[in-house]
Amino acid sequence: MAAGEMNGSDMCADLQKEENVCCPLPYSSTKTIFVISLQGTPGAHESNDGRLDLFKEKWQIACGSSSASTNIEHCPAPFDKRRGYGLTQAWIFCLWRARQLDEEAAIFLEDDARLFENSTQEFCD
Repeated sequence: MAAGEMNGSDMCADLQKEENVCCPLPYSSTKTIFVISLQGTPGAHESNDGRLDLFKEKWQIACGSSSASTNIEHCPAPFDKRRGYGLTQAWIFCLWRARQLDEEAAIFLEDDARLFENSTQEFCD
């Protein structure tokens, strides 16, 4: 590893320590949707409670059995009072995680995203 380069474990350890977020577990799936959410982030407003769970529920309702082949990967957003900082860190982590998993293509959403009825098949299949 080149000087200044980090492996996945090092990056997760740094994120956990500096940004107070947890790193997701490895997975094996056919399709991954990366979802940015403050759910479970210490210090985040209580309105964020359950938002990722609601996203997953709505996705399952919209996609039905097609959702079984979809892995929804949580991209934790660290809580920070600076406007946009936590979201930027979450995007960086999401992109890093997609690269770590060697995804050919990835979908990135925030936890308030919902499928339109006329576009459901594009995402579900």
